[in-house]
Amino acid sequence: MNASEKWLFARTLMLAGFSYLAYVLPQNPTLGELGAAIGVIAYLLYEWNLATCPKEQLTSATTWLIWVLIPGAMLAVAASSGGDGSIPLLVVYVVGTSVIAITSFIRGAAEKLQMWPDGVAIVVCVAALVVWVAIDDTTTATLLLCLADGCGFAILVRGQWNNPKQEPRLGWAVFLVSTMVTLLAVDWAAFEDWGFMLYVACGQTTILLLTRRTSRMGI
Repeated sequence: MNASEKWLFARTLMLAGFSYLAYVLPQNPTLGELGAAIGVIAYLLYEWNLATCPKEQLTSATTWLIWVLIPGAMLAVAASSGGDGSIPLLVVYVVGTSVIAITSFIRGAAEKLQMWPDGVAIVVCVAALVVWVAIDDTTTATLLLCLADGCGFAILVRGQWNNPKQEPRLGWAVFLVSTMVTLLAVDWAAFEDWGFMLYVACGQTTILLLTRRTSRMGI
């Protein structure tokens, strides 16, 4: 893909994202829905970077596979319990992470997979999700969810540390804005409502800070 094709692709994705946001805003959305709308733009920006970046800068396929499993499980549980305000954001997570995971595999990111740490991270994630579904204590369940998701973040942090150009700064900045807006909608009296989203915000902040190593290292 040459420079003009990349620019056309980028403009198309950004137009789609901002058109969606322009549609959502006049509908008087809840903060959760607004966070989901901003999340759509974040995924579009990230997907554009993934589709156009050099192969040596590909993201971790393991991370995005894990991040498909987790919102998928959360969406299934939320839907089976009658649904709540988290469903719009979870749908965005499932679709967005699935597209990125598929693109990363198509572009060859799976070639870098190894039993350690990738295979171990996936096993720990699945085990934590199984216990999460079965457990009744909400605080423990939230911590298990953070553990499962943290397997993906750990792989991504490791990759970003070793290759400072791996993750796109703009994409992660918009992801963080989406999460912060969503945090405004949670019930801060219940740890199970804010614990996981606060953890996600901290993880996204970590990745965003690590992208600054690129400019400091002069690359």
